[in-house]
Amino acid sequence: MEMQIEKLVTLLRQHLVVQGELLALLEQQHLDILASNVDQTLVSTAQIQVVCKKITEMRAQILKEFGIPVWETQRKLNEDSTLFRHIPEEYSPLVVALIEEMRNLNTKIQTQLAQNIQALAVSTAKMKEILCS
Repeated sequence: MEMQIEKLVTLLRQHLVVQGELLALLEQQHLDILASNVDQTLVSTAQIQVVCKKITEMRAQILKEFGIPVWETQRKLNEDSTLFRHIPEEYSPLVVALIEEMRNLNTKIQTQLAQNIQALAVSTAKMKEILCS
């Protein structure tokens, strides 16, 4: 059981690293959009798609190997959570901390993504304005 929990902790940590990569790519993409660097924006978009696929695969692996529903990692954890049925008490604080950090990063990713979408909309509007004048 301990080896399984250690594997879960390792997978959650790896997931955090990949989420960090995604956030860094989104931040760089935002700078590229603001600089009107179209080629680099396209390159970063492709990189973002690859990392998103990796995140999806990692989540599926966690679900498959540990039977932890994705919704368990997306809602507030409490003692009644099915997640805790899988985890010995001494590992619970670590797993909860990792999941909370995943949520925090996910919030930052969503915020950055919204900013990128807004920046792209502004950039597209400016390009239309230039082309129509």
